[in-house]
Amino acid sequence: MTTDDCHTSLSMTLNWHHGLGALAPFFAALAQGRILASRCRECGHTTVPPRRRCQTDGLAMAVIDLPPTGIVRGLTMGAASRLLGLGAQDQLFAEVQVQGSDDRLLARIDPTGGAVAVGTRVRLAASGLAPVHPIQNLVFVADDPEPPENQP
Repeated sequence: MTTDDCHTSLSMTLNWHHGLGALAPFFAALAQGRILASRCRECGHTTVPPRRRCQTDGLAMAVIDLPPTGIVRGLTMGAASRLLGLGAQDQLFAEVQVQGSDDRLLARIDPTGGAVAVGTRVRLAASGLAPVHPIQNLVFVADDPEPPENQP
């Protein structure tokens, strides 16, 4: 008998708590259909998600609510899994400039809300899923009746 003939099956489970850190309020707001941002008290620079310090002048920023709407500035497709164990599926992602923000964020687009193109107005929508991670609540749908024909 060799050592290769002796096998024991082991099963392991790992429970891990993923901390959200300074972004916890942003994720909590998304679950409520709100978008949190930060605005510099000195220069007015506004960022989504909120940051503690202004990237322009390094000063403390105030947390504010922005409207849950924005403009699509770029689009891309990518394979992603919305639920663990379902495997990756093609998803549409957009670079969205939230109304009142100076920067852009990457968010998933729900295609059931209508066609989306660069320049389309979008609004935050409920994902309809119990998210594995709270960033999955960052989903937008078209807010335009039709996407624009002439792109900027």
